[in-house]
Amino acid sequence: MWHKFEKGLYKTQEFLIAIALIVIMIAVILQIVGRLLGWHSLGMPEYAAIGMTTITFLGASAITYTREYISIELSQMIKIKNIQTIMNLIVDIILIIFVVVFFNIVYSFLKFVGESGEKTLEAGIPLSIIYGIIVLSIVVMGLHCVSNIFKGIQKLRKGGDI
Repeated sequence: MWHKFEKGLYKTQEFLIAIALIVIMIAVILQIVGRLLGWHSLGMPEYAAIGMTTITFLGASAITYTREYISIELSQMIKIKNIQTIMNLIVDIILIIFVVVFFNIVYSFLKFVGESGEKTLEAGIPLSIIYGIIVLSIVVMGLHCVSNIFKGIQKLRKGGDI
């Protein structure tokens, strides 16, 4: 059941990343058209920045699920499956440490901008949306890391592939 939930979570991340790419594309096109027509800035760079934030942080948590990060290159050079699994577990533990530290930093920013009501300059987008995306992404990354650790331990116990 957990695997189905995690896969659904990953598919949701893929969908949101695709939406973020569309937002960036539309923002760039509208900014170009607006400039050609002589309008002042439409605040489109701020919408594009939200799209980039979404892609960056949700993308990072998505590759935690797929394990398509640089440690894979190193672990694939080792032919012994159990050592590959142990290396992946070490990476996941390091990622959990990162998640805890980064969550504490970003969550404090989220609380600050939530209480202060800060917004972007042109479009007036609440900064709590941007930091909320980052916090949500970090939480999802943590879930994927914990899941990967359980899968890795299960794999070591069974002595084979999952």
